[in-house]
Amino acid sequence: MPEDLIQFWSRCHLDAPLFVHPDDLPFLKKDIESQHPTSFGDFLSCPRFGNRKDKHFHLSLRPVPYVGDVRRAKVVILTLNPGLEFGDYWAEFEVPEFRRSLERNLYQSFDHTGYPFLCLNPQFCWWGGFRWWEGKLRDVIRRIADLRFSGSYLEALRFMAQNLACLELFPYHSTSFAHHGLRKSLPSALQAQSFFQKHLKPDAIEGKRTVIVTRQTESWKIEKSKGDLIVYGKGQARGASLSADSKGGKAILKRFGIF
Repeated sequence: MPEDLIQFWSRCHLDAPLFVHPDDLPFLKKDIESQHPTSFGDFLSCPRFGNRKDKHFHLSLRPVPYVGDVRRAKVVILTLNPGLEFGDYWAEFEVPEFRRSLERNLYQSFDHTGYPFLCLNPQFCWWGGFRWWEGKLRDVIRRIADLRFSGSYLEALRFMAQNLACLELFPYHSTSFAHHGLRKSLPSALQAQSFFQKHLKPDAIEGKRTVIVTRQTESWKIEKSKGDLIVYGKGQARGASLSADSKGGKAILKRFGIF
């Protein structure tokens, strides 16, 4: 069971920025020293706004070590870290319900939503996270809608949100990624790796879940597909298509009995 991972993140308090797991603090000194806006207005006037050379983590934003119900999800997709869009600051600082959804996700409390995978919650269809994931999975969701829900895209979207989770190797937002040197030392990254090795990998090999590794296969310590563990090669990883005809998309549809 993933309780060790959830318990680890239960110690991350979200009362006020900076939003960093206490075990990660000693490893992120340079990131902590960067400017961290405390409002959307601050972000707009901050030198970090639109700075594509800025590779530090944005610690004013809540960490996202995972999305979705990691206890029950039948499909888990492994990725690198949350990216950054201008709308992330607006969403967290200006939309209370969105902010609460992020916090419930961190603590794995889903009593208030039918969409545990909040990146597929149509209430947040204006958000970059929804646009990215819905676009990535649209082909698969349409296939599920047609074959299981009489063409209802909304029902298929809800079904996918209830059965999908994403695990991030690094939980903090960044415009671009330059923290590869921390993959063997940052406590939160080690927790993610341990969760994969102890729980997700055995579940996938035994056919209990479908696990799709889209990025950083060397960090997850897995080189090839096995059972229901689907591994994208280096040439495929950056694009990591999840269309219905891709190997990841086919694996998702197979998990739900759609061929």
